[in-house]
Amino acid sequence: MKQAVAEELDENTKNNLLAFKSDTLTPEATDDTKEQETIDRGESASLFDIKALNDIDDKMVRGSAKKIYMAGKRANKNSKEVLEDIMNELSDKLDDKNKALIEGLK
Repeated sequence: MKQAVAEELDENTKNNLLAFKSDTLTPEATDDTKEQETIDRGESASLFDIKALNDIDDKMVRGSAKKIYMAGKRANKNSKEVLEDIMNELSDKLDDKNKALIEGLK
């Protein structure tokens, strides 16, 4: 008798917890919502990977480019905007090789 009550209690508890479960809290639903918001705003869905900046030889330029990247990421900018910011801020410090590298990320 005690085991039957315990099983029923467990089943009731399970059903109650499932009633509180919301589909909007699942990772898949949140990803879809974020993608839809991005599409609605007309922005690029993704920003290029920061690791692409590791190919810049000069440590100072690379560090500055990564700072600009992170500022753009916090401001929800797309790749084009971030790359323009990097080119504008570092135009006097970039050599031809690094300019070509950054332009290749567009």
